[in-house]
Amino acid sequence: MNNNLITNILESKIKITDLKVKELEKLCKIFPYCEVIKVIDLNFRKNNNDLLFEKKLTEAIIHVSDRSFLFSLLHKEKNKKIKNKEEKRKSVLNKKLSFNEWLFGEKERKKENLNFYNNLENNDGSDDLMTETLAKLYIEQKHFEQAIRAYEILSLKYPKKSSFFVREIEKIKKLILINDE
Repeated sequence: MNNNLITNILESKIKITDLKVKELEKLCKIFPYCEVIKVIDLNFRKNNNDLLFEKKLTEAIIHVSDRSFLFSLLHKEKNKKIKNKEEKRKSVLNKKLSFNEWLFGEKERKKENLNFYNNLENNDGSDDLMTETLAKLYIEQKHFEQAIRAYEILSLKYPKKSSFFVREIEKIKKLILINDE
């Protein structure tokens, strides 16, 4: 094993996909409390659809100081989708209105509605306010993607209950399949 392996990974000289599982396991054994190695290991396992990913996530979460960083790292695809949705909404807001829309105040009503829904969907600072009750409400209202996100946040907040939250996410995915048919 090369002494500069971690620095090479951090400087992007080595891609995480080029690593070997044995190298990562060795690093985890040598440095069991190193946050950087834990994050690299999790990212590697996530990218390779490793069966031990969930187990390693619950073990590593104790060692990671910024869980929101870990959440964003593990859900890069969802963050990209959210940014694309925000860009589309901004283009809708910048659209010019007809004389009738302007005359009857449609512009202000539409902006108020969009702002209201943006505030509901973009819970940037409200991850701390996420509860199981809110996740259940999302399910009742058939906002399944938001319910899944809620349970993912809760699994990061409460690692001891993560297996329960994973089961709930699986139930929601089954509901999605049933409702799509």
